[in-house]
Amino acid sequence: MRFRTLALTLVATTSLSAPARALQFYVNPATGDDRRSHMLVQDQATPWRTITHALKVAHLITEGRPHVIEIASGTYSPSTGETLPFAISQTGIYLKSQGSVILDAQRQSRIFDIRVATSDFVLRNFSMVNGLADLGGAIYCETCSLKVVDSRLLSNE
Repeated sequence: MRFRTLALTLVATTSLSAPARALQFYVNPATGDDRRSHMLVQDQATPWRTITHALKVAHLITEGRPHVIEIASGTYSPSTGETLPFAISQTGIYLKSQGSVILDAQRQSRIFDIRVATSDFVLRNFSMVNGLADLGGAIYCETCSLKVVDSRLLSNE
């Protein structure tokens, strides 16, 4: 009887202490559709179309964080349906480039507005172009510790 109680206690403790799996959302400007549910876009074959929509949903769904938004190669800009700047105001929301991702503000605004205190936010493999703003042409990061790695910042003011 002691063995059964110990085994049950171990199983319960293990499942309660195991970290929740991160939700992965896919975005692809060529094959995506922003009308899809957050369940469907966890499959690379059925992505959302815009980063704007992915960030909106990632901010609304607080359960299951961290959320990783996987961004397919392509150009993301106001003319492709994006609303810039891309705002991140909560922890546990990350962007991951799948390579050749161009974020083009078309000289209408800055590209990122990060207003969350975080020490692990990394932008890797992004090209950020044509950002325009008084503070931070490409990126404004008020209280975060931001790392920009293997990325290009071009024509930002």
